[in-house]
Amino acid sequence: MQDSAVAVVDAAGSGIAGFANGAVTITDANQASTTVASTITTVSVTGGAVVTVESGALTTLNLGGTITSVDADALGALTTAAVTTLALNVNGLTTTGAVVIDTDITLLTLDSSTAASTIADLDIDGANYADCYW
Repeated sequence: MQDSAVAVVDAAGSGIAGFANGAVTITDANQASTTVASTITTVSVTGGAVVTVESGALTTLNLGGTITSVDADALGALTTAAVTTLALNVNGLTTTGAVVIDTDITLLTLDSSTAASTIADLDIDGANYADCYW
């Protein structure tokens, strides 16, 4: 839900309207439930200020463009985590702040596509193992 005004932009007269970079929050309807599982499994964001993702079903996070920081630290509230593996795919991502991953994630797969990426700080406290593909 967009609850504040943003500037609508047309990328170089392309006829494609979008929103100027601002805060992005994606929250699953069941994110706070301790008994009902979340349903959002994949999130893709290209550009933004602070990006917040809240879904206990998240298995894939695709990021690109310039993003201030990413908060994927409170994915869900289930007593036993439904998902413990996350694919973090980056393509031309530049962050000035941290990318924080929920401690329920014990295996993180980090994959960088075509364009080089720069992550200022990657916080994966819960991960026992990380696969990295460049």
